[in-house]
Amino acid sequence: MKEKIEYLMKLSDKEFGYYIFSHDPIHNKVDEKLKEEIIEKSLECGREVAEGLKIKYGFKNIVEYLKVLDLELCTKDTNSGLEYIYFGTYQKPNKITIYTDNIKLGTDLIEEWDLVRLKNVELQDIVIAHEIFHHFQEHDKSLYINTNKITLWSIGKFKYRSRLVAQDEIAGMAFAKELLELDFSPNVLDVLLLYPHDKDLAIEIYENIINSIPKKI
Repeated sequence: MKEKIEYLMKLSDKEFGYYIFSHDPIHNKVDEKLKEEIIEKSLECGREVAEGLKIKYGFKNIVEYLKVLDLELCTKDTNSGLEYIYFGTYQKPNKITIYTDNIKLGTDLIEEWDLVRLKNVELQDIVIAHEIFHHFQEHDKSLYINTNKITLWSIGKFKYRSRLVAQDEIAGMAFAKELLELDFSPNVLDVLLLYPHDKDLAIEIYENIINSIPKKI
């Protein structure tokens, strides 16, 4: 499994974008050209928000960003009683919750597998950064991910348009990567953090990531 994580760390943000997009409920309504455009613009959206944050407040650690943004951080051991395993959540208007035990199991794997590139990375910071983006998403309706919609069907002049939830996650991971200046996609955590809880599902997600990448990108 170590080799799989190391391979994922070589993938580009755009390649991970195709994986995230493949899980959108209406992904099959989007042709390949538009899909690529949406992925690229969502990545750009996330990076621009992170760049704007650094320009406005300077380079800070994640706790300092929480303070200047007036965000409340709540820590819980785990959410094992829920149907899904969560590592972090955002609750409007300004609360972020992280599940420390769930994240620590991923940190333990870094040591066990000697994942050198991850040894100086705070996984908790990545989770928090991703949730910080959802705060911007909630409060800035002008963001690309909030304004971009696709037409699902039309009757005469009437068109029914819908947002893609994949845009939010693609932009969120790009934001976290830019804010923390990571040299890998935070989507690596999709597999790393899940593995201690459900090995089979983590491997399945790894395979889904690889299979979702177009042959020519």
